[in-house]
Formats: sequence, C-alpha cells, structure tokens
Amino acid sequence: MNSQLCEQILTSLPDALPERQAASLRELAEWMDRRELWLTSHQYRNGILRVTFSDAARDYTLTTRQMEQVLRDMARGAPFPWEDLADPTAAPAADPTPEAR
Repeated sequence: MNSQLCEQILTSLPDALPERQAASLRELAEWMDRRELWLTSHQYRNGILRVTFSDAARDYTLTTRQMEQVLRDMARGAPFPWEDLADPTAAPAADPTPEAR
C-alpha cells in the first residue's frame, strides 16, 4: 500500500525530487509497510518533502533528508529512531518493532 501512495506522491510533486531522495522514500515506505505503519500524509514546501507514517497510536514524520540519514544509520546497525521522530502530541505507544531493539 505504501508503495502505491509513494509513487502517487512522487508524480504529484511540482518539482522532481533528486533520485536518491526518491529512492530513500521508496525504501522507507516499504520498510514501514512491513511494520504496518502507513503513509498517511505528505507536505511539500520550498522544495522539501515531509511525509508522515502512522499506526493506530503514533505519527512519525520525516523529511527526505532525514529518511536518507535514518536509512544510512540503520544500514550501520542503528535502530530506527522511533522516539526522535514521533509526534509529541500523539498518545504514547509501544515500539512497533520490539524485535529491532
């Protein structure tokens, strides 16, 4: 599901994203999909794409540059920074991927 939404977002932007940022969005969208977090919204302003992935309790919002960094860090073995990216106004929830700890 996230992959389809991701492609719709990428084709609807007024300016094309650099390919590495588009690739990061696609990769993270697939990763989140496997963890049942859904791409629920996006915002594009001043050349910056910000997307939000959500589960039943939390929203996680990232820019494409943040996605690139998170994916690089995860490739080196770091866990996904759930708390750093969680919407502070949303109710706390359990880590959606406890096996990643």
